[in-house]
Amino acid sequence: DHWTLGAGMAVTPRFQGADEYKAQPLPLIDVKYGRFFAKVGDGIGVTIIETSTFTAGASVNWMQGYDDDDVPEGVHGVDSALGARLFASARFKGLVTTLAATQAVTEKERGLLLNVGVAYPISVTERFKITPSLGASWANGKYMNSYFGIDSSEAAASGLARYEPKGGFKDVTFRINANYRITD
Repeated sequence: DHWTLGAGMAVTPRFQGADEYKAQPLPLIDVKYGRFFAKVGDGIGVTIIETSTFTAGASVNWMQGYDDDDVPEGVHGVDSALGARLFASARFKGLVTTLAATQAVTEKERGLLLNVGVAYPISVTERFKITPSLGASWANGKYMNSYFGIDSSEAAASGLARYEPKGGFKDVTFRINANYRITD
């Protein structure tokens, strides 16, 4: 059982696919009580299987949308949604691999997102940890169209070409997380 609370900063695209970025505050929450957890990115859920090398479970998490103000004029925003998430994670010689599937449940136009990732936590000191990670996401056509599609009315209003993407790889990510524990 543990409680980790903190604050950070995230730099993200104004909307998925944008080449303009914005900085926003990010709460850092990592709480575990028995089989139950709440963690930024993973949501609120339960660990069903937990051994020293394998973990699997289910959660509900937040699928971030974006506002009309963040996209080109004439293009509609995307409402944030709750997602049902299944995940499995394996650990081997310090390496942590994760596979997760998230299905939107509160917005009918949303779809399915699959994430795979590899991370290698490095303890610099007893209180300071750095974790580089590499990941990739695949999304079905429904998901891709909700975030990246331009329908006929949006094309007419924005001057952009109509676009209906199919399912496929959405992105590749590289992250470095630095964590310093102020107290025990």
